[in-house]
Amino acid sequence: MSIFLVIMSGILIVLPFFIPDLFFISWIGLIPFLYSLYNTDFENAFIKGWLLGTMIMAGVGYSLYNPLRISTDLNSFFIILIISLLFIAFAFIYGLWIKFYQFLEINNSFNPLIFSFSWVLLEYSRYIFLGFFPLGYLGYTQTNFTHFIQIADLGGVFLVSFLVVLINSCIFKLIYDKKYYHLITIILLFVIVFSYGTYRLNYFDNLKPANSNYINVGIIQTNINQNEKWLSSNIEKNNNMILSSIELLSGSDLIITPESALTYDLSKESKYRSDFFAGIETEQKTYYQLGSLAEKDGYQGKFNSSFLSNPQKEFMGRYDKNKLVLFGEKVMFKDLLAKYTGNSFGSLEEGDDVTIFKSPFAEWKVLICSEILYPEYSLKKFGQFDFIINQSNEAWFGNNPTIKDEMWFASIFRAVENRSIVLRAGNHTHAGLIYPTGEGINIAEKQQRQFKVEIKTDKKPTIYQRYGSSFGIILLIILTLLISFKYFYRQNN
Repeated sequence: MSIFLVIMSGILIVLPFFIPDLFFISWIGLIPFLYSLYNTDFENAFIKGWLLGTMIMAGVGYSLYNPLRISTDLNSFFIILIISLLFIAFAFIYGLWIKFYQFLEINNSFNPLIFSFSWVLLEYSRYIFLGFFPLGYLGYTQTNFTHFIQIADLGGVFLVSFLVVLINSCIFKLIYDKKYYHLITIILLFVIVFSYGTYRLNYFDNLKPANSNYINVGIIQTNINQNEKWLSSNIEKNNNMILSSIELLSGSDLIITPESALTYDLSKESKYRSDFFAGIETEQKTYYQLGSLAEKDGYQGKFNSSFLSNPQKEFMGRYDKNKLVLFGEKVMFKDLLAKYTGNSFGSLEEGDDVTIFKSPFAEWKVLICSEILYPEYSLKKFGQFDFIINQSNEAWFGNNPTIKDEMWFASIFRAVENRSIVLRAGNHTHAGLIYPTGEGINIAEKQQRQFKVEIKTDKKPTIYQRYGSSFGIILLIILTLLISFKYFYRQNN
């Protein structure tokens, strides 16, 4: 029965990642797990935490099967075995977490604040030490509850996770202790969060700067199969597809292509580059944000790059993706893997700087594909950009919607954390516009590809932008205080 409760918690936690409208399920997702611990006096607590973690990891990460299959050509059974072993290994940290929480407990009494803090410490530790798997954070389950996520501008997705776990903890405390004054705490918690959310939503709805400027931005979305995308025989076909989309977006100030939409080296392969620019009408006064895998002088490999071209077809800047996907864009132990699998593995080069692209009408930064999953990349050079662009290619994941949904969820959180518009262009992805409130327009749902984007006149940073990089230090200070309190409590009792 105890293990069944852990499995039930795993299902309840993962379910909103598949069906976002069930965000409220997350408010009770941990309660069966807590019952399994406290009804058995923490018997097999490590195993239960490990099992819960395995279910969460597998539930949100099973979509990694497809990119591994495409990039490695390994046998399907072998891929499933590797992924399963990885999830089981990653989940080890959940076992450590619950034992650590047990250590922090005061007088063997359940404390909602300490439990919620321990969960955030777990997620942040995952983010730091298992950063190549930035999926499954509980805060993302609240994406469809717009009022709730407004508080992300204070503490990011991890603060939202803290609140979700705190609600779970307070409800468990109410049921387990059967003391109904805990209900007041739950109601007060919702009142505070909802009030702040209402205040922030009203603030942005009523914010109409007298000197606001608007630009027209065209977003290109494609649906090219990953296996076909990189065939050399399809280069001209892909080129023509992007040119056709550009023609439909005539009148835009800026047009954004998906990640690596131009399937040749834009910096080196002059023939295809010339053909591409020749296909654009000369009277257009449009800037183009173009995705391409491209070489760079002084480096052996290629970069996952984004180029800005002006109306005269001259390059005005380039950004090279800083954070590569492990085992997708970056393969560790390539020689060792090649030796034992018989397959060859290639890696891209990593960029090392953030580019602020500039035009006469706006300034912006680009995050390429999975970089949107990492809050610190959106925080870099805050105050210097009017909006964020995310160019993505999620054809790697086939028709699996889960990872695509979570990329969209992450984009919504980056918009709220930075109070900045996020524009997404992609291949086999959710593309569109997300406002600073987290409310979005998805191209697939609205059939709208050209948007009026307000250029911010007030670039006042959010609290999260100012102090988000210090989040780990804040957690460390709280942790030190808790351990110190625990030590003195034991000394005096």
